[in-house]
Amino acid sequence: MSRHLHIVCANAPWPADNSIAIDTFCKMKALHNAGVKIHLHYFYKNPDCHPTELNKYCESVHTYCPSGKTMEVPDHNCEKSKEIADVISKDDYPVLFEGINCTATLSKLAESNRKIVVRMYNDECQYYQHLAKSCGSFFQKIKMNRISKEMKKYEDALPKNCTYAFSSLENSATFKHDHQHHESVTFLPYFSYSKSVESKTGMGNFCLYHGDLSEPCNEKAVLWLLEKVFNDISTPLVIAGKDPEKQIIKLSEFYNHTCLIINPSKEEIDDLISKAHINILPSFSNKRPELKLLHALYNGRHCVVNDNAVVNTGLKEACHIGSTANAFKSIILQLYHRPFEDEEIKLRERLFWNVNMEDPAKKLIKLLYG
Repeated sequence: MSRHLHIVCANAPWPADNSIAIDTFCKMKALHNAGVKIHLHYFYKNPDCHPTELNKYCESVHTYCPSGKTMEVPDHNCEKSKEIADVISKDDYPVLFEGINCTATLSKLAESNRKIVVRMYNDECQYYQHLAKSCGSFFQKIKMNRISKEMKKYEDALPKNCTYAFSSLENSATFKHDHQHHESVTFLPYFSYSKSVESKTGMGNFCLYHGDLSEPCNEKAVLWLLEKVFNDISTPLVIAGKDPEKQIIKLSEFYNHTCLIINPSKEEIDDLISKAHINILPSFSNKRPELKLLHALYNGRHCVVNDNAVVNTGLKEACHIGSTANAFKSIILQLYHRPFEDEEIKLRERLFWNVNMEDPAKKLIKLLYG
């Protein structure tokens, strides 16, 4: 008997240019290869742009125009949410929600006996608390704290007959403790393109930071690198990512040794990661760059991070870690003249063997159909 699955996303998971899109797209490919027939649902920003790349992995694709109002906390009364629920309710296939932000239909669908898994990328309540602490604006702090409280209330009321699958063991433990969803929270490793280490030995000729630059935590990391680390060293730095704010654009133009690549394609990102001599990925929130870091470790040379980027990931041994801007400077200046060698590739292969003991596709299929 064939297996069908509804997948609900806040945005189209293509191009796969951020952690959520990469995880979702690779998950779709893995499930498709396992024989699962996917019915994809997503909200679109551009009515004239629907990626045909998704069609080859889907039995059907359903698109929805957003209501126009940005809602950090899902709204059960949104007309579009009711529309999605009506479509999905025509059958009893399992449902996979990609992130809590698209779960406005969850309570209604959970009333039935169908299997439902919510892929949790963060404990959003904790995430907005961290954002509030890092905001420079007083009014932004108030807004982030308000959203955090609303998310706590929303998360407390989540149906307990669904499964909440975190990509971080730490976040899953925190969520269990804070929200009492003891029986329904589990760990599901990231899905990624890479299956083996393909890093090149030798020398690159620039440092690289990459990520979705519209994300506040990534914007903070870039500004920190420009203002505190690369402000008085001449090592070339390339910043690549989606939708940077004006402050990043202006500051990157201020230094002769920095270059900003706006909205690069996946192929361009892959090329930059493989050619860079140092991939630099600090984290200043509980939203760690774990998938970006995995991508860099599988395909890039040296990786420089802070402690927060690698805590509880099992990847610490493969990275160079600095706790301050001066430490980052010192590490970068040392590594920039050090070739990347075979021994470091072998170390990564050993680490990934231990980290990837569990096949995420097999675990997800068991959660959905077991």
